[in-house]
Amino acid sequence: MLPGPLLSVYQQYKADTDFVASWLATTARLCGYPADLLSNPARSKPKPKPKPNSGRAKGKPRSNGAKRKPTTKTTSSKYIVALADFLPLANHIANSTKPLIQVPDVFSTTISRLIDVRTGFGGRMEEHGVEPDPVKDESHQFFVGVLEAVRDTLRPRMSINAAEAAAGVAEDARTGQPSNRFEFLSVYEPSQAFLDAPPVKQPQTDSKDDVVYEAEPQTSPEDLLFAFVLLMEDLNKMREQIQRLWAHHKDGNGDLAAVAVATNTAVEFAHGLIDEMMPLFTKAEEGTWSLTKQYNALLCMQSGLDPQSALNELMNGRLTNKVYEIAQESCILTYSLLNALPDVVNPNSIPLYKEGTFGVYDPKSDRATKTGQQKLQEDQIVIMEVFTEVMTVIRAISGYPATDEFMRAVKEIEKTLQVPFYGVFAAQVFLDIHHNLRGSIYKTFTLMTDQITIMTNSLRSHLDFHKNVKIDHWPASKDRWISDTVKCMLDIGSDPIYKAKVKAYSRIPGMEADPASQHRLLIYSPVISGLILFRLRAAVHEISIAVINAWGSIAYPAHLYNALQREGLLKPGLQWHDMDIVLTLLGDSNIWVGEGDNHRPGNLKDYFNRFTLQMGLSAAAFADPRKRRGKVNLHSRAGPRGIKEDVSVVSHIFANRYYRNPESGTVDWTTEHVEDILARSAFDIKDNGATIEQIDDPAKLREKRARAAKQQKSAGKAVDKTDGTTRRVPPTELIRALSLTLHAESLEMSFPYLVLHRMSWQLLREIKKKLDPLLIQLYTPAYMEHEYQLPWLIGWIFTAASGIPPATPNDGMRLLRLAAEVFNGFLEHASRTACLAADKMGYGIDFQRDSDSESESGEEGGGFEITFRSSDFQSESEDEEDSADDLPDLVDAHLQI
Repeated sequence: MLPGPLLSVYQQYKADTDFVASWLATTARLCGYPADLLSNPARSKPKPKPKPNSGRAKGKPRSNGAKRKPTTKTTSSKYIVALADFLPLANHIANSTKPLIQVPDVFSTTISRLIDVRTGFGGRMEEHGVEPDPVKDESHQFFVGVLEAVRDTLRPRMSINAAEAAAGVAEDARTGQPSNRFEFLSVYEPSQAFLDAPPVKQPQTDSKDDVVYEAEPQTSPEDLLFAFVLLMEDLNKMREQIQRLWAHHKDGNGDLAAVAVATNTAVEFAHGLIDEMMPLFTKAEEGTWSLTKQYNALLCMQSGLDPQSALNELMNGRLTNKVYEIAQESCILTYSLLNALPDVVNPNSIPLYKEGTFGVYDPKSDRATKTGQQKLQEDQIVIMEVFTEVMTVIRAISGYPATDEFMRAVKEIEKTLQVPFYGVFAAQVFLDIHHNLRGSIYKTFTLMTDQITIMTNSLRSHLDFHKNVKIDHWPASKDRWISDTVKCMLDIGSDPIYKAKVKAYSRIPGMEADPASQHRLLIYSPVISGLILFRLRAAVHEISIAVINAWGSIAYPAHLYNALQREGLLKPGLQWHDMDIVLTLLGDSNIWVGEGDNHRPGNLKDYFNRFTLQMGLSAAAFADPRKRRGKVNLHSRAGPRGIKEDVSVVSHIFANRYYRNPESGTVDWTTEHVEDILARSAFDIKDNGATIEQIDDPAKLREKRARAAKQQKSAGKAVDKTDGTTRRVPPTELIRALSLTLHAESLEMSFPYLVLHRMSWQLLREIKKKLDPLLIQLYTPAYMEHEYQLPWLIGWIFTAASGIPPATPNDGMRLLRLAAEVFNGFLEHASRTACLAADKMGYGIDFQRDSDSESESGEEGGGFEITFRSSDFQSESEDEEDSADDLPDLVDAHLQI
């Protein structure tokens, strides 16, 4: 099922139908209608009533105090309201005088909408040549007729406007005037009246049970087709949104991992919708396959084609472009391709074939010039080739780092020899992406390999850097964690799928694996590539945050950088751009602890106080050492303040799904998750989404929320007062917001913190060399005994600057000036080292002078507005598209820092 705040077209239709049934039943009961007259009550088994609870724990004696009253729980029951009961219930309500019922407008509009939709669907089918079936027509007319009779019966109890509207619709039906306002197959749109209305409270009855009423499911052939059309409307809207995401990515404006996660999430949503409706579809002969054929026939008739002629084209494979495009919309071609897969599944073996058996796929060719038959052949080649890749993963590789919904479907086919309908949708999305990207699909693979290469080299450099620099609270197990992550990356680069195929082919005389098929799954499936990239990015991010927290290599130098800026000791125009980026990404509250976390310290005393709080020193540390009595524990119980790992809230939701718990299969969605994604509260989108600017100004964030709420209110949507998001939205809106949010958070997740860690550590080493003679003079050589204590160097500088004996303020200023000399040299040559690595990963980071800043020294936010753009693809004027022959080897040494 979909997360609670989301609403599909079918769910809206079912909710409206259940609302009509529930209102009739509960209102009639309130008016004295006997419960036993409700036919066909499908009452769920009530939970056994709990025994009275004495409030006494088992085994404990009863106290002498007052006894607690026994507590009981009410049971809940479900009644299925038969369609035959609708009119008797309506008559009972209309005839009731005690109480006298006023029909709410939401009921009037809902029932009229249901009549309109169902009447329009049947009428439109007849307009497009579907011959009326007596059995179907009788069922259809009975359903519509009952709803019309209920509306007519209750019209005297409706408000004047609702009654007049209902009378007008009924008159149109009587005189033969068309009343349908819906286009064919655009049969249903979510009711804004339903969305905006508060939850409908059921009238109280004399029953102590909590009764839930639902409408009797309609299972005639036409009802099943109608429900399937509603499902396909949802699915095709998701397909359109997914294609917009990949087109955006192809233009260089969408992060690969973000689009891949959003795509797989959309297919997971589709999977949930399909599973919810599958019990209904199993009532159709041949299930979803027959419904797909009927849906394709409807689309053909809508386009003026003869359904039988189109079906003949589909069966013999000689398709015109028009028939092919319709078949793509209905998914019938993809369904038929998948139906052939169980026939090639043999127990305990990989389905191998000679390269070129199905033809040669050339994504660089012009698809627009191909015939429908040629396009179908391309689809068959891609499906069969990727099927072999996925089956190799299933049968020969354990612990593959990513599984998307298409791979899940192939696993189900392999196990059951049946094609699940969600697999048809997943395969169709897979083909849609191919049709969209064409030759650019190689660049997607190159993008992934480049980023993994840089992350691999960064982890290797970290391990090498810390060979001889150890710390007590960084055990060997954490180095193994890093080594295991590197191994995972190297395993991906070695292409275990190709190795498994080579081994399998070696058992077949006269056959061998084609080297051109190396990395085929990662090339053919941008979703798998993006999910792997996201998983490894999340792993490296978690490692990076753990490293910089353990060593204090970023937070503590940031304090010194701020102090040198505030004291005007840095050369004009010099900025530590790497640090400015990190402070913007992680937020000031992660660095400057204490009252007013978002305000950077600005004087000598404040530098010392805020630094010691960050280091985890207790208040006793501020006392004059000469006045202390006894031994004082200078450290707080909480220890040093670390950087939070959940700055990118949405990315961390999916890090749990794809990295920390990859076997979970899905996100455990909550309303808060949906609202976080929809709000995108930390980002502002510019240039049609090409540039996403992080908002760290609370006033600007409040303005954005207010603007969003105003826009939604003017559009007639229900507004959540807490964040301005709609309470119930279609899945496509969440998918778009998810992709944009993950894209916006991608720099924070991908930034090479370990590069900055190493540069900061080297900077601290140079500062120690410069300041060591004076610090030894002030504090004796015991001030620092081990290299891992380098971050404490900043504490000694601030202690002296604060004038705490034995140092004087002059000593402190001298130390700050000496540190500034080292800092200035560093900033002149190495201020953008981490940004260079980020640039290699595809992030162009621009620093723009902020005209509103208070000074050029970095006060109140650093004096820069930082934006970023993920440049995934080259422009058309640059190099030609890559081919499979000149792809880079994964984990080449692209960058070593």
